[in-house]
Amino acid sequence: MSATDFHLQKGSPCIDAGMDLTSWGITTDIAGNPRPSRNGYDIGCYEEPNAARVVNLAAVATSSNAVLGAS
Repeated sequence: MSATDFHLQKGSPCIDAGMDLTSWGITTDIAGNPRPSRNGYDIGCYEEPNAARVVNLAAVATSSNAVLGAS
């Protein structure tokens, strides 16, 4: 990867963590790709449509709703 490559990498915390800037007229990234490409806007100059979003499952799974095995 080049030192000047600012594309987001898989698992980046910047994926879907940005602000909606359509009120400022920003609807595409620097390469012309539409924003957002998934659930939210990415932080940075590139919207990364192929990056996998990391979800914190600890906030979703609890001892009362998690099924760890089947009998």
